[in-house]
Amino acid sequence: MPARRTPKQRARAANNIAGILDRRRKCGTEQHDATTTENVIADKENARLLQEVEIQRNRADRFQTKFRNKTKEAARAKHTRDILQAENVRVEHNLRMRGFRAPKQKERLVEKTLKKAHNVPGEVYLKEKGIIKDSCRTMVRELGAMKIPEEKQDRVIKAVAQGLGIHVVDSISSRSTGRIMLEGGIGSQVQLVSEIEGAKAMMLSGDGTTIRHRNYESRHINLQVPSYEQGRMEKTMTTRSMGIGSAPNHTSDMQLHGLQEQSQRIYGTYNRSRLGKVSPADVIAFATYLLGLGSDHAEDQKRLARLLLLWKIISEKEIRGRRYMEATAISDLLPIILEANNQKIQDAGGVEAWDALSEAEKDRRDAEVYKKLCLRFGEEAWSKLSAEELREAQLFVWAGCCMHKEMNSVKGGPIKLMNRDNAAAASLGPSSANDRAVEVSEGGAVKLTSLAGAIFNHKDQKKGQQDTCRIFFEDRLGYAIHFPDTSNTRFQSHCEAASELIVHLPLYLEFLLLVRDKKDNRNFNHMENNVFNALKDIPTITELCVLSLYSQAISNPYMRKVRGSGERRMNTLDAGPLHQEVKDHINRIIQEPELLLGDDASYTTGALDGQIWERPEAVYAVHCLKNSLPHLRECLIAFFKGALETWYRFTSEFAEDSIIAGLSQAEKDRIHIDTTNDPNEGNLGVLRQDIRHAPNISLSKANARSMYKKNRTADFIQHSFNTAEDQAFLRAEARKQDAAGIPRESRRVEAAYDRADVEKKRGKDAQRKTKADARTAVLDALKVELDVDTLKKGQTSTKARMNKDDIHLQINWHRRRDATISLKMPLNKMKKEDMIEELVAIVEGLPPGFTDAQASSSMVEQAAGTPMDEDWEEKEEREDADMMEV
Repeated sequence: MPARRTPKQRARAANNIAGILDRRRKCGTEQHDATTTENVIADKENARLLQEVEIQRNRADRFQTKFRNKTKEAARAKHTRDILQAENVRVEHNLRMRGFRAPKQKERLVEKTLKKAHNVPGEVYLKEKGIIKDSCRTMVRELGAMKIPEEKQDRVIKAVAQGLGIHVVDSISSRSTGRIMLEGGIGSQVQLVSEIEGAKAMMLSGDGTTIRHRNYESRHINLQVPSYEQGRMEKTMTTRSMGIGSAPNHTSDMQLHGLQEQSQRIYGTYNRSRLGKVSPADVIAFATYLLGLGSDHAEDQKRLARLLLLWKIISEKEIRGRRYMEATAISDLLPIILEANNQKIQDAGGVEAWDALSEAEKDRRDAEVYKKLCLRFGEEAWSKLSAEELREAQLFVWAGCCMHKEMNSVKGGPIKLMNRDNAAAASLGPSSANDRAVEVSEGGAVKLTSLAGAIFNHKDQKKGQQDTCRIFFEDRLGYAIHFPDTSNTRFQSHCEAASELIVHLPLYLEFLLLVRDKKDNRNFNHMENNVFNALKDIPTITELCVLSLYSQAISNPYMRKVRGSGERRMNTLDAGPLHQEVKDHINRIIQEPELLLGDDASYTTGALDGQIWERPEAVYAVHCLKNSLPHLRECLIAFFKGALETWYRFTSEFAEDSIIAGLSQAEKDRIHIDTTNDPNEGNLGVLRQDIRHAPNISLSKANARSMYKKNRTADFIQHSFNTAEDQAFLRAEARKQDAAGIPRESRRVEAAYDRADVEKKRGKDAQRKTKADARTAVLDALKVELDVDTLKKGQTSTKARMNKDDIHLQINWHRRRDATISLKMPLNKMKKEDMIEELVAIVEGLPPGFTDAQASSSMVEQAAGTPMDEDWEEKEEREDADMMEV
């Protein structure tokens, strides 16, 4: 809307109109009529008004645009004001915090400057730019190897530093110490593969145990490794620990599976490291480097040796097949590859089924096809090997632990030393319970030494008389006696205990009387009474003397030779002459017991090595007692004969036609197998103690700690794995493995295996019960033949001819009625005539007047009773299997 005119504007307009009208009058326009003049004036006025309206509209538009712009400017100004206010707050906060931090920054800058100038004596920093220094990480790993707990390492470091007058400024958390220990374990894995690839040959040893009902497997390898000392490049035969792994069971197959998984894991760690990127290692070659296995003499270990040889041969073939494929033109291999690929798709169910598979599954099946192709070409290359090449490719030796050879040669016992329950059963007189109690009870010197160890040195410190025993002997002899640790499983402890009991026999009897008379009721408990009686039993004392003499003449000299002296390590493969010497010496003592029992007996002729007795007073004590032991000579001969048979059985790997006998001396030097399994047994013992002292310790941390120490990984890291990239890899890999939850996954696998194993056993139990119920129903419906005359003819009462199955059922019916019926051999091994003879003997042995009615009543009673857990056929099969094992 146009703005209103001011009075001045209206007056000027009126004057303009008046002037126009006056000029018209003067120019003769008076003739125009009034109507025309008014129209002209109106048109002009309208034109002027329209123009004025347009002007005012444009002005209004300009005002509106300006108002809109001013509004936007106001909004922008408000936003800018808010930003400036926030910025002012931030700047004010930063200035305030900068002022707060300035003193500390200034202090740190001064300390850093002074530290660079070495002007701050007695102050050290464990970290640099927030990262623990490499030298401090080495220190933490060394403290962990000494079993300093993770949560105490920081305090230990500061306490030692304070004692040296040094102030440690910062600290290390327990989580960091745990990660640093894992870094040591990762370094050990890299070290193992590096040394294995450098040696190209190794010998494996292993052992297993159960801790808290979980199976653990320890492994070590012998191989030539370089010296990491400066200026020394020669290689020496060294034992390296591969750590300990858990397993669902201790079978040979599971042990092999555990070794294969472990090799995959350590090779994967190596190939991710800088050394692996420079020189990658093929895990398939791991098995080809195996040349031998050292273990105990259990059957599962012998089977494991056969499985390892098979794994080695398959790996050899796969590597040879791979080499062939890499050296052959792809055009020559294409038809075979296409055939294998088509078969792969066909096995998957067709192209559509193959396309539906996940990428991971496709990769797995492709890897299987590639492996099959390698083995196919490897078989062809294997068949072309010469006899010498074939012998070298499948060279593998098993040797048993010498310590176990000696331990198995010790036998024992005449007198039965029953526990309380068996003694009560035996006191009832002739009965099946009496016979069972006598059968299961042990006796002799070994049983006595076990019971004595439980009294005089019990493995549980809350039990036993160990402290009282030490005080007693210190009072009588002037020094304390520590009874051999037979309460635990300790090698040679029983022979040592036998010598100890013989040497101080009167004092041990006196001590037992002291223990008895200290009690309010003045009575022995059952174990003490057994030991007291056994120490006065002539046959048992005789056997103690035999054990003592055997240990002095054979055991101790043998182990001195086996273990060697100083840094000299004996190779089991060189122990063949030693074992022949042992058997010859035992045979000489059998032929001439006076070598040990004669008045002029001497260690020069009595001991295996001709060296002084390990415990001379034990030999002298036996000589003092020999006149009161009438059967000592015969028992000595019998014991040594049994030991000789054991030595022959446990040294079969050194027979003239054995693999070891066919090895050259150079091959024996190359295949070095330790004479004992001490590294693995010691490793498992250390783990048992670690779990006892730190129940929540993970197996990965326990392995990292022990491998870092045993394998001298610190030297390897300092010499060959010391770059910044290597240290960064150790830190990153430790974080990765720590976050992977490996212990939890291991427990999950074991739990899954236990569930599957239980389900399998329950299924077998159900099948066995179904089978037993069916056979019970057959026996319940059976017509029992009681006529001896017809049975002798092999006929039934209806004159029908009986076959072997009919006779079998008749005998089983009687055996179900009377469980005491025994046969001279399993039924499935008998001829028909023998079965008839057995059946007739059973029927003739029935109570007088036993009739068909009684037989039917007996069947009803049996049917109403508890179902039998095991049918006769299954029992016979089990007995056959036991006989075959024997």
